[in-house]
Amino acid sequence: MIYIVKENRTYDQVLGDLEKGNGDPSLAILGPYSPNHHELARRFVTLDHFFDSGEVSRDGWNWRTAARATDFTEKTVAVNYGGRGLSYDWEGTNRNINVGLASLIERKAANPYQSNDADPLPGASDVEAPDSPEGEAGAGYLWDSARRNITELPRPDKPRQIAASRTEAQPQRDAAYWARAMRGQDFTAEDRLDETAFNRALWTGLKGENVAYPSAPHGRDLSKGRRGLLVKTKADESRDLKVSVRLP
Repeated sequence: MIYIVKENRTYDQVLGDLEKGNGDPSLAILGPYSPNHHELARRFVTLDHFFDSGEVSRDGWNWRTAARATDFTEKTVAVNYGGRGLSYDWEGTNRNINVGLASLIERKAANPYQSNDADPLPGASDVEAPDSPEGEAGAGYLWDSARRNITELPRPDKPRQIAASRTEAQPQRDAAYWARAMRGQDFTAEDRLDETAFNRALWTGLKGENVAYPSAPHGRDLSKGRRGLLVKTKADESRDLKVSVRLP
């Protein structure tokens, strides 16, 4: 199950020109440049009236994944966002510890920079996770609801039929491949990646070993001439259609 959220943009900015849903085409400034978002919205579920009171990423992600935020979240977000203390505790970590993993061994495997101390925050309880409607602690997210209500989850060996003669796209690379390709990269914080190695690994993983990595940038300065950059030529559109990752 994949849940896609387009952060920092409104529905109308990206999907306002979609032929279904309650959008405003006049506001769809990114409509022509988001073909994959449009195709996903056509084939799967599109939420066009998703109203919440999230103000920044910290509480916004909770509203999007649980339709509410806890008392803890509402009282601590402003403090952290304003740079006045507290840790970032709203996306699966508490005090910078991944509380989705219960043991020190699991945490060290996911983050080599994790302290060797086994005592901090033992177990897998998340202080900001909402409870379920039935009162189950920390089980109020949409994926928790899916587990409670879906009797049979899709199996990779039995692709679900989307339409006549069409089946779900299967990944070209498995998790083990990406683990090997990204070995040595530090994803624990921003700006710690070896960007050259990361870009090459991503290119090879998506395009294949037989497609040469670009030897030079395209030459366009994205910090200048914004209006000109937004005017696509026929050649640009043709190239984008070729490299765009589309569903079958």
